[in-house]
Amino acid sequence: MTERDKALTAQTHHHPKHRRRRTPRIRRMLSRLLLSMLVVCTMFGGASFGAYAYASLRELPKLTPDALSAENVGSIALDRHGQRLGELTRGEECEPIHSLGEVSPALIHAFVAAEDRTFFSNSGIRPVSMLRAAVEDVLDQRIVSGASTITQQTVKLAMFPKQERTFKRKFQEALLAVEANRLLTKDEILVDYLNRVYFGHIRGIHVYGVKTAARRLFGRDLKNLTLAQAALIAALPNNPELNSPYMRPTTALERAHYILQEMESEGYATQEDVHRAQSENVLGELVRQPIRPYGKHPYLMADEIQPLVVRLLTQNGVYPNEAEAAKAIPRAGLTVETTIDADWQNHMERVLQSRTIFGTASARPFAQGHHRGTDLLEGGAALIDNHTGDVLALGGGRDYEADQYDHADLARQPGSAIKPLLDYGPALDLGVLTPATLLDDAPTVFPGQPPFAPKNDDGRFHGRVSVRRALVHSLNIPAVKVLSNLGPATGFRYLAALGMGVGAKTTVGQTTVVADDVTLASAIGGLTHGVTVLQMTSAYTCLGNGGVWHPARLITRISDRYGHVLYSAVPKAHRVFRRDTAFLLTNMLEDVVRHGTGRMVSKTFPNIPIAGKTGTTDHEENGWFVGYTPDYSLGVWTGYNHNQPIPRAYYNVKMRFWEALMRPVLTASAPVRDFQVPDNVVQLDICERTGELATAACRRLGNSRKEWFCVNHIPTTFCNVCSHPSAADNGGDSWNASPESAPNNAPPAEFWPTLPQ
Repeated sequence: MTERDKALTAQTHHHPKHRRRRTPRIRRMLSRLLLSMLVVCTMFGGASFGAYAYASLRELPKLTPDALSAENVGSIALDRHGQRLGELTRGEECEPIHSLGEVSPALIHAFVAAEDRTFFSNSGIRPVSMLRAAVEDVLDQRIVSGASTITQQTVKLAMFPKQERTFKRKFQEALLAVEANRLLTKDEILVDYLNRVYFGHIRGIHVYGVKTAARRLFGRDLKNLTLAQAALIAALPNNPELNSPYMRPTTALERAHYILQEMESEGYATQEDVHRAQSENVLGELVRQPIRPYGKHPYLMADEIQPLVVRLLTQNGVYPNEAEAAKAIPRAGLTVETTIDADWQNHMERVLQSRTIFGTASARPFAQGHHRGTDLLEGGAALIDNHTGDVLALGGGRDYEADQYDHADLARQPGSAIKPLLDYGPALDLGVLTPATLLDDAPTVFPGQPPFAPKNDDGRFHGRVSVRRALVHSLNIPAVKVLSNLGPATGFRYLAALGMGVGAKTTVGQTTVVADDVTLASAIGGLTHGVTVLQMTSAYTCLGNGGVWHPARLITRISDRYGHVLYSAVPKAHRVFRRDTAFLLTNMLEDVVRHGTGRMVSKTFPNIPIAGKTGTTDHEENGWFVGYTPDYSLGVWTGYNHNQPIPRAYYNVKMRFWEALMRPVLTASAPVRDFQVPDNVVQLDICERTGELATAACRRLGNSRKEWFCVNHIPTTFCNVCSHPSAADNGGDSWNASPESAPNNAPPAEFWPTLPQ
């Protein structure tokens, strides 16, 4: 080929005509490629949708008529006899209806006109509306439009409590709505919807269901609503916060008027009816006074039962953590069986609200930083069965709206009320002393940083006094000496056995005793954070129960809405004090009531065996009395929130408070049996001046009295003071008693053991 031919050939290959010949082939290839891609995308999209639909169906919850029903959605608490105490709420309330016959037609029509005009004719969904909403959601790449029917909303409220806004969830709602429409009648679906719908925060409480909404908004029954009131109620669920008639009355009224117009257009109301309703001053008909959340027993329900249910079900693995439990429990349909006696609980709350008991002039002004105000003289109380630990009544305070501190479970310094449990009880139990042992009530400085020099409340020193007298008159120095000889750690081991150990948890509540409290100051109640009325009362039940302690128990069983038991209390008990120790302490504490700081009670109940101990703290900021019979223990506390001294005129309110609370309890359990004397306890004559066995000389001088002893710890020597010729004048000198001076009621020889060194 010549060079010219080569050049021509090259020109031919690059000629535009030759390029145009290849263009159809390229287009055909591109078309095939695009078609293949479209087929693949369609197949992939179909497969993806199929997989998506399959995943949605596989995770679809099972729909049943019971699952949609809202009648048992609230969690309730019952007393020991099955009486209803109240609902477990987060400040919310739901009272169900059972049929549309309970509802005015105006309210039914208002909801249908506002939420789903095709409700009575649709299949549970509106396909056209759903398609429109889906397009809007896809374009915005998030759920912006609901297009939910009343049936879909019911399904969402019942089956998907987390209220997630996802495409998957909307798809599942639609499927279940169609199923619900097949399973239930329209009336049944509407009843379930009206029970579950949320109306927002109304006068301090979250309201669910039309029955509660009508009562809380207008104080009316559902059947007696006007057309205007029905429209305003139906206006709230669309946006409860935005349409609140209390917070945004103009917006709420606009929404209500819109609903009235829709009712007219749907033929549910005439033009004249709508005009009259729009002219009605419906906002002026609203009830405005605040209401109590948690119903009749706010302290008990909000501060005791509900937190305990949360803790117990979390510990039992029903919920993963307490936050999830607290959120779910109010709407979980639980039945909580408690130990509370509703009649005694009602009585306790009436007494706490009594101005006759607490006085009308007992309030005191306080100043704390820039905060100034007035404190009521407050009270807290706990009543417990000695033999079971069952909490029968709890009094948290006088007015929940004014003061939401739960004073039954708020830690305070116990003062002298701690002495039988921490000082004298352990010492008696270990055989270190007896009720007749003499202690020196004299100025004493105990070593420490700083040194500790306790004083008695009366500012005096009483010389040598018996353990009984020291406890009856609540002397401080002897109590500190007992704990000093015993060792604070030993005393606190007994407290721990009574549920008040350092950082220990009990069935009801948590202790507040801290490690720094294991000091001599604790002997007279000097605890950093203190203990609660509930804890103190629970500890005293041990003494009334012969030394055996049952941890305080408030809840016996928790069941779900289907009756399945989620928690059942297992009774627990253990011995803390020997039976004789419990009796000796009780016998001395009976003298506290008869002759000591609790003698006001003895005058009110002169023929009833009652033992107990008062407690006072520095500057009289806390007033305690824990008293018990063989069957029941009742502890009370009085004081102010800001630790102000209780005025002298009101200091004995604690005793009147205790008496008023205990009166029906004692009446209900009459006749009250006496405290039983253990077989290993005997009564002997002893000399008050020496604490030794009394002689004829002691009796002649009037120095003898009867005292109780455990047979293992009775005195082994006779008084050698009263027999001295000058004993009547100067108390006499010590000498060895002769055999002839032995008491007439001396026990047999086998009851004379060697005392521990």
